[in-house]
Amino acid sequence: FMVFPTVTIAKSQTIQASDIPQVASFVVNMVNKHGFVKNELDALFTNINLTIKKPKKSINKRHHQITWDKFAKIFLTKQRIDSGVEFLYKHYDILQRAEDEFGVQKAIIVAILGIETNYGQDTGKYPVMKTLTALSFGKNRRQKFYKKELEEFLLMARNNNLAPLKVSGSYAGAMGIPQFISSSYNYYGIDFNKDGAVNLFDIEDSIGSIANYFSKHYWQKNGRFAIKIDNKYRNFATTKTSKPKLTKNIWVKKGVILNEVYQNKKIALINFNNNSTIDTWATFWNFYVITRYNHDNKYALAAIKLAQKIINKAQKI
Repeated sequence: FMVFPTVTIAKSQTIQASDIPQVASFVVNMVNKHGFVKNELDALFTNINLTIKKPKKSINKRHHQITWDKFAKIFLTKQRIDSGVEFLYKHYDILQRAEDEFGVQKAIIVAILGIETNYGQDTGKYPVMKTLTALSFGKNRRQKFYKKELEEFLLMARNNNLAPLKVSGSYAGAMGIPQFISSSYNYYGIDFNKDGAVNLFDIEDSIGSIANYFSKHYWQKNGRFAIKIDNKYRNFATTKTSKPKLTKNIWVKKGVILNEVYQNKKIALINFNNNSTIDTWATFWNFYVITRYNHDNKYALAAIKLAQKIINKAQKI
């Protein structure tokens, strides 16, 4: 974990989170702002032990971004496709209800769950409160973001009667089968099984919450996702997440031929780098919505392709 700047240390050691001055200020804010009981919060942070150490000399390493072809090999496997088909049939009624209510295709929901946690098989082993505490009060550039997530986490635990110290998640604090961060859990999570609590470690609530997440981001029912186009248009495209803004007519005026696109449809052009080639895709609104879930174009394309492979396999059974 990160170095805590107000704690003086001679070497690596373990400290209770409650001994960090910024944590005490955070507790007071939670009491005043949200009506938490101070003694109860103090007890929680007393049970969180953080390892702190003197900072090492920073080494600036260039981040190597994985290419699309390597990314696809990770998630578009036979195991993930077969397990997706099994999940689709096992939870078909719940998935159909989510599709009927929110307009999000069953296979897309399944694909998201497959990519995030292998259909609930790996929801993370890191204590979320400890993770968020370390990220909130250690030296890192997103300290403000994680402090807000810690606040949201404690609210989520209280609202849904969860023991904060027993909730585990990813190394960054994402939780449950769909891997929502705390703020998303509170805003987009829904009680789809109507048991009085939002539990994203429950399949039914997870399915409904993913559908609700996409719906809140203006998912278009039966909307298209993406079509692969000639990579001779790659100079018109971007590798960044891109919201569709230009219609077919405008792209045609720029010299891009899009035979499979309706005149009034807005699209974005996105490049996907492979080991030695570039794939260029025309992407529609629902592709962009998937990138609101994970801000990586490769993630969205993998979800779309996995969903289609699951459908194709299911239709053959």
